[in-house]
Amino acid sequence: MICSSVASLFLLEVKQMIHDIPKPEISPNFTIDDIHKIREWHYEILKDATTEERMNFYNGKANKFEKEMGALR
Repeated sequence: MICSSVASLFLLEVKQMIHDIPKPEISPNFTIDDIHKIREWHYEILKDATTEERMNFYNGKANKFEKEMGALR
């Protein structure tokens, strides 16, 4: 139970980091500039993050994706 509480705290911190930096606006045509904007946004979000915070950030996104894909099956 302690591990899940710690993980929840880290996820809250990561969510706070994300909210401090606005998401980039993506054009309807999705160009190479949009890819650069996304990469820069990810860099800014994660540049001061610890390894554990990075893992929580990416694993959280992956888990959400897996749940959405499971719902479509």
